Amino acid sequence: MKNLSYLVIITALIIALPTALSQVNAETEVHEMDKQKNHQSELKDKEVNIEAEVDSKEENEQESATLTDKQIKYVTEEFMSRLVQEADENYKVKNFDTLAKLKEHFQPLASEDVINEFVNYFYKEQEDGLYIVPTETPAWFIPDNDYEVENVNEQEYVVTQTNQTELDGTYTIVFNIQLNEDGKATIIDVQYQ
Repeated sequence: MKNLSYLVIITALIIALPTALSQVNAETEVHEMDKQKNHQSELKDKEVNIEAEVDSKEENEQESATLTDKQIKYVTEEFMSRLVQEADENYKVKNFDTLAKLKEHFQPLASEDVINEFVNYFYKEQEDGLYIVPTETPAWFIPDNDYEVENVNEQEYVVTQTNQTELDGTYTIVFNIQLNEDGKATIIDVQYQ
């Protein structure tokens, strides 16, 4: 009788074992499919994230391709700051001894033509160094005053400002400002009207 019960149990196991194994295999396949689906959905999520990053980068590039108030104020203020050099009581410039070195100091704020126009007017090079011509600074952009910006093309803008000061009276200054490949503003022309 013992043998008969072992025989029944073994038969039951033989019959049940393939069924149980097929269920385990089926669950494993479902689990593997779930993993694959999760992996595929992760890939899709990454694709969506990459597309979003590309869109965001393009938007930032478009934003940086537009001349901003901050760029206008920086480039005009920094230009004037570099134009007004410290000098001794004889008007000899302390930090630069040649026109060439002073002009290098203006890069990349302005074009060579603009730098030459202003530096050559306000400074003279002599044998013993560089001297500032004793005169008033030019009528210039006033950051707190209103101004107009006109887009000439993708990289060039015209900034126009009309001011009135006690020293200069009423004047209109017009800057042509170009955005470089790196998004930095450069003054390429200055005119007075």
